[in-house]
Amino acid sequence: GWPLKQHVPVRELMGLSSPWYFDALPVTPAATIKYAVGFQQLREESGFKSLWGPRTCERRHECYNFTTDAQCNWNGGVWPFETSKVGTGLINLLQHYPPQPHASSVDFIDLLQTYSFAHTRSIAVESMPPHIDEDLHPDFGFWITRQKLYKNLGDPLKNRGEHYFHSSFVDLVISGLVGAQSPEYMYKAPNKHVFLVVNPLIPKGSDITWFALRHLKFRSHIVDIIYDLEGNKYGIGRGLQVWVNGKIKAKSDLVTRLE
Repeated sequence: GWPLKQHVPVRELMGLSSPWYFDALPVTPAATIKYAVGFQQLREESGFKSLWGPRTCERRHECYNFTTDAQCNWNGGVWPFETSKVGTGLINLLQHYPPQPHASSVDFIDLLQTYSFAHTRSIAVESMPPHIDEDLHPDFGFWITRQKLYKNLGDPLKNRGEHYFHSSFVDLVISGLVGAQSPEYMYKAPNKHVFLVVNPLIPKGSDITWFALRHLKFRSHIVDIIYDLEGNKYGIGRGLQVWVNGKIKAKSDLVTRLE
């Protein structure tokens, strides 16, 4: 074991997610470049990256293991609660802060697609997907705590993970993929007459070629945000369109920021 009362020098996902989730970093180019470097660990297999989502602590550390029988551990498993936080933190970095070289929309889409995979392809004892639970094994894709509870026959809490509706998956889609944002938080905020900014985090060349977010209630308005790369999915033309209260207010043939 680790020496008693000694700090463990290990990177934890919560150390990356929480400051960016709350927009707690200085909004300056120098600070953004300095602190955003941590997001590179999402791409490192010896860091947080895994097949089923970001690990809660880095894989490279000597204390990384799954040998404990305790039900709840932040020793490397994939916790949807923390994945959702780091997803929001990455959105905030890309939407609210100056440009930096460490993370991009490619990283966000990779995280979102992996998160979707975990929702729909993971293994839950006596349950069929889609399933969301407490903690997911980063390499084998089974829900760790649920499996331990089911091994303890007669445990009245064995299905408690079915109530873990904390993933905020829809929030990541709306504010990240679709890119609906309050203008006052955006880097280079628009003038005060703009009530909504749409900036989809879709990288150039992405295989995401269409989406439609309908009837979004935003500041007493009904907003529709529609993207159709080729123009043959919805029959209203190609590109990105923003409709407010049934009238088109902004459009572009390309995925770009609209106000």
